Amino acid sequence: MIKITLRRNADGFMWAFEAENHGGHEACAAVSMLLINTVNSIKAFTDAEFDCDYNKKGGSLKFYMPLHKKNGCHRDANLLLEAMALGINDTQKLYPKDVKVTNVQ
Repeated sequence: MIKITLRRNADGFMWAFEAENHGGHEACAAVSMLLINTVNSIKAFTDAEFDCDYNKKGGSLKFYMPLHKKNGCHRDANLLLEAMALGINDTQKLYPKDVKVTNVQ
């Protein structure tokens, strides 16, 4: 099962996420595409500072932005992260045996 944790600050801004494990081929492909595209989009379209650790073999990706920005994170990056969360939650609905999303504040 793919386990995804979405982390938000006290103001509700997403500043980090972690994903681990593998699921069925379709679920794994969908989750991988959403997560990697989000990281690439934040890098290409914003000036947000972030760290990302991706282990393809281990099926893990960890992303976080430093909390020193206004409101805890960069607003443009947060919009991209919210779009990712929408897709991840929809993927969980399609593949409930393969994807589990947890929100943490």
